[in-house]
Amino acid sequence: MKKIDLDEHKKIMIEMLNHIDYVCRQNKINYSLTAGSLIGAIRHDGFIPWDDDIDIILTEEEYKKLIDALAVDEKYTLLTPLNSRGYYYPYAKLVDNNTILRERYSKEIPDYGVYVDIFQYRYISNNRFIRYFSYKKQFFLREMLGLSAINNLRISNESNFVKKLLLKIIKKTDTHKWLKRYLKCLKKPKSNYVVNSWPIYGVAKDILLASDTRGYERHKFEGVDAMIFSKYDKILRTTFGDYMQLPPKEERKTHHDMEAYWKDGKK
Repeated sequence: MKKIDLDEHKKIMIEMLNHIDYVCRQNKINYSLTAGSLIGAIRHDGFIPWDDDIDIILTEEEYKKLIDALAVDEKYTLLTPLNSRGYYYPYAKLVDNNTILRERYSKEIPDYGVYVDIFQYRYISNNRFIRYFSYKKQFFLREMLGLSAINNLRISNESNFVKKLLLKIIKKTDTHKWLKRYLKCLKKPKSNYVVNSWPIYGVAKDILLASDTRGYERHKFEGVDAMIFSKYDKILRTTFGDYMQLPPKEERKTHHDMEAYWKDGKK
C-alpha cells in the first residue's frame, strides 16, 4: 500500500468537506466548522499549518438530519456508534473508502480511512450545579472510553509502573459497554445550554449558550465556501481565549498520531 503524505491527506479531507457542504446545501442543513478548523478558517482561511484534521459540528436537531442525508453513498462510508461494527467513538466520521487509516495507539476500526469528524452539541442542564456534575460525569466516561480503546503499543510505551498497571486494567474492560454508558449520559432534555458530544477543554470552555449556536454565515476554508457560526468570535474566545495569537513554536504540532494509506489498486 502507498502511504498518503500530509498534502494528499488534506486534499482528501477538503474533498469530503466539499461533499458534506453540498449535501447540507441540498438538504437545507446547518453546520459549522469547529475547534482548530474554525480557528483555521478565521486565522488562515484554511488549515492551521500544523493541523491534520477537519472538524465540523451541528446542533442535535441538524446532526440527525445530516446523518440521514449522508447514510447512502458509494465513495464515502459514514461511521456512527449506532451503525458501525467495531466503531467506538460517540460521534460520526465520514470516511474515504479508497483509504486506510491507522491510529498508532488505538484499537483498529473496520472500514477506517481518512475522515472528517462530525460532532454534535448535546443539551445540558440549565441548573448550574447539575450542569457542572453532568459535565464531570461525561468527561469521566469520555476518559474511560478512550483508555479502554488503547492498544498494547500504548501500554508498552508507558514508563510509569502505576500508570502502566492501570492502563492494563482499564484496557481489559469492554469498550462498547463504556460507549453505551457514554451515549446514555448524553441524553438530556432541551435546555438553554449545550456541550460538545466529545468535550476536551473543561467546564468553562466547553459549555455554551444554545442560542450562540443557531446563527450561521459562510467563510472560505481551503477554497470551500464552508459554514461557520455567526457568533464564532464569542465561541472561540470562550474556548481558546485570544485565538488570533499564534501559539509558541514548541506547541505548533499535531495532536494526532496516525498514518494513512491508499488501498491496493488505488492512487
